[in-house]
This record gives sequence, structure tokens and C-alpha cells, in this order.
Amino acid sequence: MNTARLLPVAAALAIALGGMESATASVVAYEDQPTSNSTLESHHAAGGPILADDFNPEVSGQVSEIYWWGTAAASSTWEVSFHTDAPGAPNVDDPVEGALVQHFVTATGVDPDNDGIFLYTATWPLDMAVSAGTEYWFSVANFASGWNWALADGVPEVGEQTYDAMVSTGNICSNGGPHCGPWAAVSTSATAFVPADLAFGIKVVPEPATLLLMGFGLAGLGWRRQKSA
Repeated sequence: MNTARLLPVAAALAIALGGMESATASVVAYEDQPTSNSTLESHHAAGGPILADDFNPEVSGQVSEIYWWGTAAASSTWEVSFHTDAPGAPNVDDPVEGALVQHFVTATGVDPDNDGIFLYTATWPLDMAVSAGTEYWFSVANFASGWNWALADGVPEVGEQTYDAMVSTGNICSNGGPHCGPWAAVSTSATAFVPADLAFGIKVVPEPATLLLMGFGLAGLGWRRQKSA
């Protein structure tokens, strides 16, 4: 037996098993970067308007961090919501709030290149599990009026997306909020219908099974390289 060939395999498996024990490192499961700011407002208020866009994560796991882009916000407090897919629109997952999981978070924007597109980042309390290949909806709204979500090109850098952004101005949730819809496709033009995609990203702590598969993949790659050497 050539023990030298087994060393990369053992190392990869050790990495995978170590990841299963700690499972603390977050990875990007979805990201669609901004192309420009928009005039599409998302405001935490009865009747909104609130915006939402869909995402299909590349990696399964527990959401650990969220980030999004847009104009300068007057408040550092945000309402962030996750929905399942209806399909084609955010599902009414809860009759009170509408969302599957919803939290208020604090985020202050940064604009290092001074292009007017601010990046906002917030941690998430590991209570939202997502599965690779499954459609979800993400919504973020500022506590102050006047914040506009940045546009994306609809071709995510990580993950996939199927639908265009939607808006709700309803108040049919039992708490009076807009997350129960009705939802309508949003347009970036006042004179013609031009659909929109919105810029945001999702990080997750991968499931142990995902880490193990990644480890086996690394092990197989190491085995093939040693075999061909």
C-alpha cells in the first residue's frame, strides 16, 4: 500500500470531520451584486411598500449573515423577513406576520467607493434553515421612509433565482402588516413595465452532511492527483 497516496485523502477527511464538529464557518449560499440604485422604496410601515425578491441557495445550512445594497438609509433599524415560495410570490407562512421567519436587525451602510450604493450587513440568529435547490423569498425594509433597494442584473454570482422582485402595499395580516400581500410585480419604469431584480446576499453555516460531501470531494481530487502522479 502506498501510504503517501493516502495522506491527501486522510487530510481531506480530517478537514471534513473537523468541520462537522465545529461547523461555525459561514459560506456564501446566494449573492446577486448591485448594478445601480433604484427608485424602489422598501419601508417598514402598515401598508409598506415593502419589497421582496427570490433566491435559490447553492448551499444548505442555517442562515448566519445577511447583506443587501441600496441608498443611504435614515434609520439603522431594519425589518428582515424570509418567506417560502407560493410559488411565484412570497408565501403567507404565518397569518399574523406573513413571513416564515422575521426579525428586526441593526445595520449601518458603508460606501467605500463613493458611488452612492451602500452595503448593509447583519448577523442572523441561526433560526432559518435553507436547502440548496429550494426557492425562498427575502425581504428587507427600513424603519424610515425614503430607502431604496439597489438593482441587480438577475444573474447571481452564487446560487440561482427564478422570479422578478415583488412589492406589497397590503395590510391584511392580522398584525396589520404588508407581508401577507397581495404581492405584485414591481417595475423600474413609470411608463412601461420593466421588471426588477434586487441586490442581496445570504451566508449560511453549512449542514454537516454538506461539509462531509465537500471533504469527500477533496479526498477524491487528492486521490486522482496522486494516482496520476
